[in-house]
Amino acid sequence: MRELLKQPLSIAIAFSFFIHLLAMVAWEIWGKRPFYPRIRPPAIIKVELVSWPKEKRKKGSVQRKRKTTKKKKKRAVKKKSKEKAVKILKAKKVIKVKKFEKERKEAEELERRRQAAIREIEAKLARARMSEIYFALIRRRVKEFWTIPDLLSERTELKAVIIVKIDGNGRILETKLQRSSGNLYFDRCALQAVAKAEPFPPPPGGVPFEVGLIFQP
Repeated sequence: MRELLKQPLSIAIAFSFFIHLLAMVAWEIWGKRPFYPRIRPPAIIKVELVSWPKEKRKKGSVQRKRKTTKKKKKRAVKKKSKEKAVKILKAKKVIKVKKFEKERKEAEELERRRQAAIREIEAKLARARMSEIYFALIRRRVKEFWTIPDLLSERTELKAVIIVKIDGNGRILETKLQRSSGNLYFDRCALQAVAKAEPFPPPPGGVPFEVGLIFQP
């Protein structure tokens, strides 16, 4: 027996037998429970699909619709208010522009009238000066032909007024005795002086001119 154990195969067989014997004893002792851990199968979870209650679903959709509608209304109100504000600003701007244009036109009209009045006054003054100058020329011209007898030169109460209308060329259109001196000879001398003084210098601007001449001794 000892010789057999010395051989390697015999040793292996003996070792295997011993191991199996221990395993059988352990099985009997621990109630045939395996000495290795058991692998548990994966847990199965049962899921059931449940439909959402109609009322809740309706309420949720209505609330969402309400929220959407409110948002749209708010946006619409904001848009309208913005458009209204823009329109008001544009209207104010147009009013300001119109007011400015009106004031500018009124100022221009006033300035035009003022300038026209100034020109008219200047023209009148110029005409008055020219009339004075022309009247002085006529008086000087008539005086050259104004002669009366010595007897009448002492009668200072005598006074005759003659209106003379002169055309644009200096010719007499009409001679009128506006006021008689009461002395026919004195009046005749005055009318003769006017007639002899023709032609007169042309009036300013070639416009017919009317002048009143006073004759005194």
